[in-house]
Amino acid sequence: MLNSKRFKLWISIFILLLLVVFVVLMPQKRKSERNFKQQLVQIPVETIDKIVFQLPDSDVPTSLVRNQSQPGWQVVKNEKSYQADTNMVYNLLHSCVNMPSVRMAGSDKSTWAKFHVADTNAIILDFFSGKKKLKRLYVGNFNYMSQQSQNAGAVNNQGRITTFVREEGDKATYAVDGYLKANFSNDLPYYRNKVLFKADKTKITRVYTQFADGSSYELVRQSAGFFTIDGQPADSLAVNKFFHSADNVNSRDLVDDVDPSSLPEKFDLVRFEGENMTPVTLKAYKADEDRNYIITSSVNPNSYFSDPIERIYRMVFKPRSFYLPEE
Repeated sequence: MLNSKRFKLWISIFILLLLVVFVVLMPQKRKSERNFKQQLVQIPVETIDKIVFQLPDSDVPTSLVRNQSQPGWQVVKNEKSYQADTNMVYNLLHSCVNMPSVRMAGSDKSTWAKFHVADTNAIILDFFSGKKKLKRLYVGNFNYMSQQSQNAGAVNNQGRITTFVREEGDKATYAVDGYLKANFSNDLPYYRNKVLFKADKTKITRVYTQFADGSSYELVRQSAGFFTIDGQPADSLAVNKFFHSADNVNSRDLVDDVDPSSLPEKFDLVRFEGENMTPVTLKAYKADEDRNYIITSSVNPNSYFSDPIERIYRMVFKPRSFYLPEE
């Protein structure tokens, strides 16, 4: 049995060896941690006022520019500017700024082509504040791993999608959660504001409708859930059905070849008024057989929508008889 002095000696030697191991390995561990970025594109989102991206199969970049004169963003391409879908811009920022990295996928240029993060095959994404470029990101292809591949005993097979990205000036390629390519398209209408009308139906107090033939009516709220049409009670089921379909009207059928001066002088009109809201006016102009109607909205100025199957028209421009109770 070891005596007390020898036992203390062995303990001291053991502690000394532990210290040696700690001193030797910790610098390597810290170096490894420094080489692996925990977060990519570290930019305060509120400082970004311009986003420019270009897909590898496009010769022209697309820009998303914060509107300086009023809330919202503009989408710009080929020197043409349109009101942008603000939610799409925020989704892009949420996906591509301050991203936690899952892992390092490659450490040098040899993997760039494979992961599609080279200059020639990546989506090139730039963030600006004024004229200053804050960051450039190369967005590459994605990888899907099923839940069963990650965990052989898992019942849920939802899986996980990661996208490969690289920051300008960094040779390393990283994997981040999500399908980032979903934020990018060469289809300009994808980014445009497609809303004609959106409001809380419980706040609407008056709907005035006027047709091209000069006839008109007004739907007026007298109390919660009770409306009159030109002074007489309106069918509550019809009113609810109208607001259910008309409180969120949008369309992808944007058209850019409309000359405002060529539109008919007479048109159908619907104006929505309500609590704490600016009145919104929709107009429907009779057009050719292919477009049927050209529809405009005061909340989306300088935008024109075709209505080939009268989807919007049937939703919004109801005849007076629609609200009258059946006898």
